[in-house]
Amino acid sequence: MARKTRNQRKKAASSSPSTQSSSSSLFQSALTTYRPIIDSALFVLAIIGVLVTVHLWIQQEIVQFSQGCWGFNPPAGGASAQSDCALVAQSDAGKLFGISNVYWGIGYYILLSIAGFMIVRATADRLPMLKRLRAGFIAFGFFFSMYLVNVQMGFVEEGLIQETCKLCMTSAGIAATMFVVMLIDMFTKNQAEASSDSLQPARLYTILPVIAALLLVGDYAWFTNKASDTPEVAAATTTVQPASANTAASAVPAGEAAMECVLDERYAPYPNYKELLNSMDPTVGPADSRVTVIEYFDPNCPHCQALHPIMKNLIEEYKDRVHFVYKPFALGGHSVPQIEAMYVAKEQGKFEEMLDHQMAKMETRGLPLDQIRGIATDIGMDVSTLNSRLRAQLYRQIVMDTRQDAAKTGLNSVPAVLVNGQFIGTRSQECIAKYIEEAL
Repeated sequence: MARKTRNQRKKAASSSPSTQSSSSSLFQSALTTYRPIIDSALFVLAIIGVLVTVHLWIQQEIVQFSQGCWGFNPPAGGASAQSDCALVAQSDAGKLFGISNVYWGIGYYILLSIAGFMIVRATADRLPMLKRLRAGFIAFGFFFSMYLVNVQMGFVEEGLIQETCKLCMTSAGIAATMFVVMLIDMFTKNQAEASSDSLQPARLYTILPVIAALLLVGDYAWFTNKASDTPEVAAATTTVQPASANTAASAVPAGEAAMECVLDERYAPYPNYKELLNSMDPTVGPADSRVTVIEYFDPNCPHCQALHPIMKNLIEEYKDRVHFVYKPFALGGHSVPQIEAMYVAKEQGKFEEMLDHQMAKMETRGLPLDQIRGIATDIGMDVSTLNSRLRAQLYRQIVMDTRQDAAKTGLNSVPAVLVNGQFIGTRSQECIAKYIEEAL
């Protein structure tokens, strides 16, 4: 049946006078003929797009980009700050109608794949409609991708995100390639290619989706297993007791093995940790202490929320002897206004109250501005000052600088706790206290 419909299309194409006329009639006859090489190329590109965007979803939702943008390059000291999929994918520009562009991208490439599958089996009368409908989607995808590239790179205006996402840029490259192939289909003659049936494309349209599905299942299984091995569980959610020099020993019930305290092997020690500090950092404890504890966190990160009471207990125990430094680290654009509100709260001596309330009300996709203003009212802040600071984006550059400075250490995920530049792997209260005591 598939061969019969292709022969019908070739016959219709060869008998149509519009394919042999001037350039204006050539445009009128565009996208009316099945062309094995071009249509197969568009189908293959759409399948690759599905692979890339689903892989992007896996990296964002399963492992939170803890192993780099592609998932195969774990962070190391000195990693570049100019490739950050987490910030781009979760930024405000990373959404359309409130839905992540990751989901839009997956749906977009699946739709184009289905269109390609339908085109190879379409009858001659339905073929032009399907090809032109696909062309419209390809054109939209191309121009929207170029907008997102500009948001990241700032070719036309200053980049809104100031970071680039390798996976997002790969998807944009696929969209651009599809657009070019579509233009070739529109503005080149059809006769020569339409007569070729040697590629037997029907096999491609059957086998390639099966291969892609198997790859995606393997991709999901691999990174799900990898995520289970990540030492995020170190941010224990169990009830904690105030820390002391003897906490590690006294907190272990009789008959149970003591928790092994380890450093985070993903990151090398960063001896120049004081270079990460600046005058805008909220701090607790003496600045001249021989021990500095730096906490990187995002107010919308569940693991950071679990770590928060642990750090509060440690600060209460060691605030007279240890310099604690808060480093709000925006994983996504939705966290930026909340972090800016924290800096405004610091101006008014309300940082810890703002942090406590944001952690208590945490939403993985961020708090709306009216809820941030409500927190400010509840803790006694000057809300008009908060509004003016947020409108002026007074602390926006501080947020971006914090990410770029952290990238010098290789850090690209949170929470992270450094004790004199050493990344703590087991982020329990007992283990952090152990490393503080050793440093003291």
